Amino acid sequence: MRRFVVCVGYIVILMLFASCGRINEPARRGEGTLLTRADETPEITTEETPAPTPIPSPPAEPPVYIPYEPAPTPPPLDEEPITVFPNPLPPHATPAHLQVWNITPRTGFIPPSGNHTAAFLRPFSAHYRGAEHMQVYLTFELSQEMGYTAQLLDVLHAFNTQAAFFLTLPYIENNDDTVLRMISEGHVVALRSHQFLPELDSDSIGDELLAAIRHFSENFGRPIDPFLRPAGGAYSEASLTASQHYGFFTVFWSALHYDWLQGDTYAHMGMVLSLPNINAVNIEALPDLLTRLQSAGFTFATLYALI
Repeated sequence: MRRFVVCVGYIVILMLFASCGRINEPARRGEGTLLTRADETPEITTEETPAPTPIPSPPAEPPVYIPYEPAPTPPPLDEEPITVFPNPLPPHATPAHLQVWNITPRTGFIPPSGNHTAAFLRPFSAHYRGAEHMQVYLTFELSQEMGYTAQLLDVLHAFNTQAAFFLTLPYIENNDDTVLRMISEGHVVALRSHQFLPELDSDSIGDELLAAIRHFSENFGRPIDPFLRPAGGAYSEASLTASQHYGFFTVFWSALHYDWLQGDTYAHMGMVLSLPNINAVNIEALPDLLTRLQSAGFTFATLYALI
């Protein structure tokens, strides 16, 4: 009987163990804790990142018009200049390195060509015409007073027009009142060399320019405007370099008319108009010249707009 009881107990225990094993089988019963098998990779759900909102590009800048100007290899300074408007020099002023500024004018509002291109002159701070705008730069040269400058200033004042006056040091020394009026009415008061600069060495050029600079500052309380017209349009690389060293911009011309009635014959954009021979006939012709230029659409600018 004891053995029978032991056997029955043993069977009961085995049945209990078997029941516990079935409870821990989740695949069969659908219960319990699910364990990931080593050969299974869990699925990872990722959310799509929205595409960034594109940043609008800034509006394109309008193209800047840059006038085309070829810059060929400049000719050497000892070449013969083109002679259209002659500027005769004294017989002794004939060194091989000396040039006289001359131009070949063109009609149809086309700028002229000169001894050298604007690109060649620019490194020397030298200019002969302005940018391609409807502007005219009026320039006058005075080495002595002929008695007509006051009338010339009256005409310019009536037209509310500024000009540039290139004055020699002797003129500045002997005409204080006229120079003061030029300054007060807004004109550029610049320097015209008294000597032919290419004939001088760099020290002598410096002496002439510095004498004018000092005298002007001491007597008029302000610097002379930094523009230079060499006497007779004579120049060389050495004289241009020396003038630049002392702070001057050398200004030639793109139109030269001894008869002011013809002052608009070769008009062009950026014209630097030189009007020598200040006499009674030319003074009478000046109002008509200014009127014709204005009627053609030109305005008058100072040399500061040139540089």
